[in-house]
Amino acid sequence: MRKKFILFIFLAKILFLNADEKYFLSGSEDYSLILWDIESGKKMKEMTGHQGSIQSIALMPGYKNAITASDDRTLALWDIKSGKILKKFIGHSSRVRSVDITPDARYAISGGDDKKIILWDIKKGKMLKIFKGQNSVVWFIVILSDGKRFLSSDDDKTIKLWDIKSGKSIKVFSGHTDKVKELAASKDGKTFASTSDDASVKLWDIENGIELFSFSGHENMTKGIAFSSDDKYLITGDLKNIKLWDIAKRKELKSFTGHSSLIEYVAFINDNRFILSASQDKKIKLWNVESGKEVKQFIGHTGAVYCISVIK
Repeated sequence: MRKKFILFIFLAKILFLNADEKYFLSGSEDYSLILWDIESGKKMKEMTGHQGSIQSIALMPGYKNAITASDDRTLALWDIKSGKILKKFIGHSSRVRSVDITPDARYAISGGDDKKIILWDIKKGKMLKIFKGQNSVVWFIVILSDGKRFLSSDDDKTIKLWDIKSGKSIKVFSGHTDKVKELAASKDGKTFASTSDDASVKLWDIENGIELFSFSGHENMTKGIAFSSDDKYLITGDLKNIKLWDIAKRKELKSFTGHSSLIEYVAFINDNRFILSASQDKKIKLWNVESGKEVKQFIGHTGAVYCISVIK
């Protein structure tokens, strides 16, 4: 048994030495942004500057900069190497829950508790537009791969598809029976998935505006969600468990248990062989997909961990 365990640790280390993803950022209730080394599990840098919890992280192309959204009503542009804030974006009047960046890195879009969705010019640090027609709290923003449209999840149980140029909502997706929390878009831009307080995970057709399938198996509210890099699998988190889903077969493949509170964020890494998860239990965990076992924990935050973003 001991030999098998040692062999497993050795193989896991070799996998990470060959991986593209070696680092990630995490944001927390403790106001800090931390840079981690995945292989060693060590904290490389702790960055401070927000005056509230960090709810969301969006990495810029090239991975030298990141934008964070915070309870302090601001967005911040960070230089990861120096750990300094380069710019703050002022315009929201309450907690900012989510931010995403267009593929060309020219614009950021944010949403939050003030029921506003704002388009920002990143270089100038200026607000360009408030999207009209948003009347409820915004939980999550995801910009589609075409860079022309984005999705928002709402307190009103719906998801909206927006056109960035016109600033208008062009489609509404209905089907959840409670608040819609996080969203994940497939790499091919054809589908997206959503989590909700209604305990369901739904898969949607973007162009046709229809629900394709509802995955059932979670016993309580769902939050974190991510597609695999090949769009074949989904991972989702609830109050204690992470579930792995086969999208084509429409079934649950595996459940990962170890967190003691709501799992806020999940991500596939290293060719979908490992999963990172962040939770309100203040812990970040690394999981081996094949074995279903926890590989390591990243200890350093003193509050709930709300978001992670992997640096490639």
